[in-house]
Amino acid sequence: MGVIWTVEFDNREPDVAVGERFAATLQITLAHLASADPALLPTRVRVLVTAGAPDSDLATEQVDGTPTETCFRCTLAVIDHRGPEVFNAVAQQTLAAVTTVIVTASALPDDRWKVLLDQVFEQGLPSITTFAMPYDVAFHGATRNHRLHLSLDYPQPFTSDVATCPDAGPGLDFPDTPGPGYAPSHSYEEVRFRYEDIPRRMRPTLAALRQSPAFADTVAALRDRGWLDWHILLAAHSVAKNARFRYRSTCSPDDVEAVRDLFLAPEPDDDPVPPRFFSVSALEQALEVTLPASARTMWKLALRQRPLDIQAIKRLMITRYGWARDDIEHEDPF
Repeated sequence: MGVIWTVEFDNREPDVAVGERFAATLQITLAHLASADPALLPTRVRVLVTAGAPDSDLATEQVDGTPTETCFRCTLAVIDHRGPEVFNAVAQQTLAAVTTVIVTASALPDDRWKVLLDQVFEQGLPSITTFAMPYDVAFHGATRNHRLHLSLDYPQPFTSDVATCPDAGPGLDFPDTPGPGYAPSHSYEEVRFRYEDIPRRMRPTLAALRQSPAFADTVAALRDRGWLDWHILLAAHSVAKNARFRYRSTCSPDDVEAVRDLFLAPEPDDDPVPPRFFSVSALEQALEVTLPASARTMWKLALRQRPLDIQAIKRLMITRYGWARDDIEHEDPF
């Protein structure tokens, strides 16, 4: 569903068993969730799985990743004896770990996730992920019956064709349908609000920009690249407020309320931010910075990655939430 998943584990039999159990449960769960559309970001997720002691508690934590890859460390209990209670506990623990990872890659807000999870559990997801026996039991049975052994002393690297991520199966690629909660009428109202709200809060700077030939060229260049006028307004407002905060404000960056008040308040009369701040590169950077806030405010999307994958959010917004398309009739703000 647009995500490149990587599951890693050490080449030791207990770790291989729990690692492949996690991967199998992840695959089944993703296939089961596909029709419900969990609004996954088209990003990368890496999970390092290790074997814990029997009956140990689940430990899943998001660790520092990169701007394009979210990383987790997960410890799953091994199975040391057979029995329905042990099998059920292990299955529940693994499904909880898988769900935690998937939720982090999803943009659905918490209330929608709760409804979705209730639905898939009612449809029998727990029994589907343990349909006959836990993965570990089948794994150890295969190694014993067929005398398979893991080689620890001959670490042959993967060849490029083996390590290549396969194409998604039918129905499991990144959706190009409208995202959950998207409605054109709501999108147009959000765009209308920005055309009305932003100019009110930056009147002095907008007046100065309208008199700047260089900014007129910048607007023309951005429009040629497909920017909508409300995109330019969003970016210009962000540039103006950041310049005012950096060079003219006395409030501390740690004072969240003061910074928020500065960004929401109208500009002082006769105090414009000079047009030289509004270059194409500055506006491009500003629009990317405002993208997560726009996703949250316009569509109530939840962004749980650390750090955020801005390009994944951008692709989600463009493909599924009308970010690069939705506009209304309006007067030229520039």
